[in-house]
Amino acid sequence: MKKIFFVVIAVATAFVACNKDNEDEGTASGVIDYIEKQELAGGDVVHHNYVINFSYDASSRIAGITETHYIIGEKGGKQEPHGKEVMVITYQGNNATTERNSYYPKDGSWALSNTENDSFTVDSEGKITQFSQGGDNTSHYVYDNGYLTKIQGHDAYSGMDISWSNGDMIKAGDSEMTYSSEENPFADTIDVTVNALNEWYPSPLYFYAVGLFGKHSAHLIKSAGGSEYSFVKDSKGRITTVKHESVQYVIHYK
Repeated sequence: MKKIFFVVIAVATAFVACNKDNEDEGTASGVIDYIEKQELAGGDVVHHNYVINFSYDASSRIAGITETHYIIGEKGGKQEPHGKEVMVITYQGNNATTERNSYYPKDGSWALSNTENDSFTVDSEGKITQFSQGGDNTSHYVYDNGYLTKIQGHDAYSGMDISWSNGDMIKAGDSEMTYSSEENPFADTIDVTVNALNEWYPSPLYFYAVGLFGKHSAHLIKSAGGSEYSFVKDSKGRITTVKHESVQYVIHYK
């Protein structure tokens, strides 16, 4: 298992897509097509680019997540494919299984390098109540009025308590967040709050971002762990870029 401890908070926007229930109407920021997570080599030069796409089943449930990793030259050269993760989710009642296939570039195509399987259970409202990696390492999730308040980890080193105030997640483990008074335009579809739930790869963060871990923060985040966030909007007032330290998330709309 690839274990990532709860140290750094980053924007969850990179791992999200629009809620299909709202797709016909759009959202306050429009209907999202796909998102790029870009790691910067210095200034605004992109060195690593992760392109995240989502697919849905006939019941509007998240059914697939594809993340394609590209490496770009230090000075902004050609984008070269480096790897791809493809997750397929299959539902049976309140239970679901995930198959994650990893690929690497070979002879102009993608060659399979590894396959892993996980599973999770949802309640009547569609919130994940437990997540098992490979049939083991099961963690449980506790909610209060739709807000995720506790992760009961699979060992003594995982899990956390989560605090909320005024509809915003203000603490996850040892990480604290602050917010502006501006309403989060993605509150019904995506979240720009927390990466602290990242316990596996692909972590529950993917599922948190698309709403499978309950409600999202009501306002736009200002800082996490003392590090500031900044936002760029287009001429229509839609948020197109979220930047946090040396990572930025570029949102593409349909």
